[in-house]
Amino acid sequence: MLQNNYGYTSQRGVPGGLVDSSPRSAVSRANGGTTPVKFGYGVVCGDKPGVNVTLPGATSTADEFEGIVMAGIAERDLDGAVANNPTKMLGILEWGKAWVCVPEGLTIAYGEQLYLITSGANAGKFTNDDGTGTIAVNGRFIGAVDSGDIAPVNLYNAPIA
Repeated sequence: MLQNNYGYTSQRGVPGGLVDSSPRSAVSRANGGTTPVKFGYGVVCGDKPGVNVTLPGATSTADEFEGIVMAGIAERDLDGAVANNPTKMLGILEWGKAWVCVPEGLTIAYGEQLYLITSGANAGKFTNDDGTGTIAVNGRFIGAVDSGDIAPVNLYNAPIA
């Protein structure tokens, strides 16, 4: 008997993956923090701006926002987890369209403002809530949350007003 129907669908994207082939700008930066950084997370300038990046902290500002950690070639441990450990090079999307990580259960609408979470367990993820512990970044959500708690965003290449 042939199987003609599969009951499970895969995600439309992956954390840190590109949404489409539209223009973008990406740079390489070293992980300047003390912990691994996951694909699809937002990062800020490290202690050597232009050289390294770190996950945001409670005192991070919008001016320090560097971009989104892109999926790409990376070392993996024996369990398949990406090893973006300190001093490892990361691809950072400065502007363009990518899939980002969002908190579990987040509901968004097309065109909502993009905020980077700067504190707590979700630091580095993105949200549409401008509450305490977030900073506005120059971007918008361009679609709904997909399975795996990821959502497509568009980062713009001009400073936020």
